[in-house]
Amino acid sequence: MLKHAAWGLVLMTLTFGTAFAEPSDAQVEKDLRSHMQGIISVEFNKTNSGATKVDPISRQKEYYRSVSYVFPSDKDPGVNIEVMGEVKYLQKGAAWVWDSFANYGNRYHGIPDPTEADLRALYEVAGALQFFQAGISTTVSPVTWTMAADPKFEWHKPTSVSLDIVAELEKAVNATTVERHKQVFRIRLYRNSMTDPWTTRCANMCVASSLRGPPEVLGSRTVENTAKLKTLTVLIAEGVTR
Repeated sequence: MLKHAAWGLVLMTLTFGTAFAEPSDAQVEKDLRSHMQGIISVEFNKTNSGATKVDPISRQKEYYRSVSYVFPSDKDPGVNIEVMGEVKYLQKGAAWVWDSFANYGNRYHGIPDPTEADLRALYEVAGALQFFQAGISTTVSPVTWTMAADPKFEWHKPTSVSLDIVAELEKAVNATTVERHKQVFRIRLYRNSMTDPWTTRCANMCVASSLRGPPEVLGSRTVENTAKLKTLTVLIAEGVTR
């Protein structure tokens, strides 16, 4: 009798585990392809194998899996769009049922990346005020720069891309010290259409910038008072630099 009871418990455990197993990646991909048309490829987040949660209000059991898929653009020939997001399943009885896909952002592939020459032409129009706006108030010298060896291009849409450039400049770090920095800037370019040059929007704003990580300090010098030094904004206004 005890043997039968033990086997019954094992069978119940196996049945429960099988019935409520989380959706496999193969099942998620199959469901994703059935709900989203024209998918070329699917990629799952390798650092996140999925998560099961319980809604605190409805007590509904939910399963989430981070995934991205690629499909061809219907507006721009040769361009593919990567959609990043998360699928959601709901537990219905003994099964997991597809609920929705949440889009967290898009990337674009197949668009020609801007070249160093493109950036130089853009700089002649936009100038340092747009390229190096991040931290400009403490910059006290003209800036020399080049495209990063690995620019890490990221296309947000056909009219906007982000990339890294590497700059050397002087920064006032306290009342009497100026440091020479090598700093990576993350800049984002804007234009009006995919076929336009990057200078088309510069009457308003065509470049936005941010700092990527801390600088490499190349050297330093002592001055009487950094407040007396001309900032990059002043140097631009005086025509010392663009």
